[in-house]
Amino acid sequence: MTASERLGASTAISDRRLAALPLLLSVVAGLTDVTTFVLLHGVFSAHITGNLVVLAADIAAGRPMGLTGLLAIPCFVVTAAVVTAVTTRSTRPASDWAGPLLIVQAVLLTAAAAVGIGCTVSARPDSAVGVVTGLLAVAAMAVQNALLHVVFAHSPTTAVMTGNVVGATVAGVRLLVRRTTPVPDPDRDAWRRTWPLIVGFLLACLVGGLACYAVADRAAALPMLAALAVVVFFVARPTRVAPRR
Repeated sequence: MTASERLGASTAISDRRLAALPLLLSVVAGLTDVTTFVLLHGVFSAHITGNLVVLAADIAAGRPMGLTGLLAIPCFVVTAAVVTAVTTRSTRPASDWAGPLLIVQAVLLTAAAAVGIGCTVSARPDSAVGVVTGLLAVAAMAVQNALLHVVFAHSPTTAVMTGNVVGATVAGVRLLVRRTTPVPDPDRDAWRRTWPLIVGFLLACLVGGLACYAVADRAAALPMLAALAVVVFFVARPTRVAPRR
């Protein structure tokens, strides 16, 4: 094999792994979101806008607002802002931040699992331990979302599935009813890019939910293990990332 052939093979492998990253992160997001929701009694960590709905419902019903849900929104914003500021001011190419940010996500989820499991957080979700566990998970999801926006030029969201469902629906209907097929085909690309994320997130939520009811707080280890697997897959075997333009 010539040097150019070896380079082509290496790039193809990197492209395949890079294409799989949003799908794998959607699994991490689904596991994280459902475990915090069940174990912390209604706190979203990935679908962060869900906390706005819960807070509004609590206010309307005259119920006390959960501290974790209240702090989740500013925690998410501040974490994403810090990641953006650090990567923007850095002299390193944006693509070089993929590995470090995946590691940060894994560290935060490991800390959340350690606190949640070690302190049986489901028994006291409104305690300081519950707040710490929830905010660690929220920060991890903020890092994940910032990674996709900062490091990659184009990527669908891995956490909030509403946009992906709409995008997949629009692309699917256009594929079915249109009379001509353009080249390149943006609808086919959008369909292929979004539907795996929806399935991955949904299956992860089902697995995480079942685990919460089967093994209670120990289910918090699932997001940690998934995040560590992503680190091993992408950091132990470095991936060429197309820099943001």
